[in-house]
Amino acid sequence: MADQLKVVSGVIFTTDRQHGEVVLDFATNTVTGDGNVYTSGQDAQHFGPDTKFASEPCKVVSLRWLRVPDAGGGDFNLSDYYVDANRRESIRIVWDAPKGGEIREISYMFVGYASGK
Repeated sequence: MADQLKVVSGVIFTTDRQHGEVVLDFATNTVTGDGNVYTSGQDAQHFGPDTKFASEPCKVVSLRWLRVPDAGGGDFNLSDYYVDANRRESIRIVWDAPKGGEIREISYMFVGYASGK
């Protein structure tokens, strides 16, 4: 079967707002680690086959809701790293607010092609 368009998107609610990490599985749109994915409504969508991407997808990972302390300290770090060598199965998202801020939500979207079943 021909490759089909696949979109994986959602919002991660952090359980550790100062620093943490999750691993996002592209096939199921679920995370393990220091957060939970909002699983209803328009914020969490999964279109296309329930398989890995056929090649590395386009990606957007961004801070959605954060708190800057009154005394300053608006230093926020957000990184992402593919877990698997072929960059098609999962990604690790890491955050850090080292000066007293809080990272409460992280949004993401991955778009690419996946092999249909």
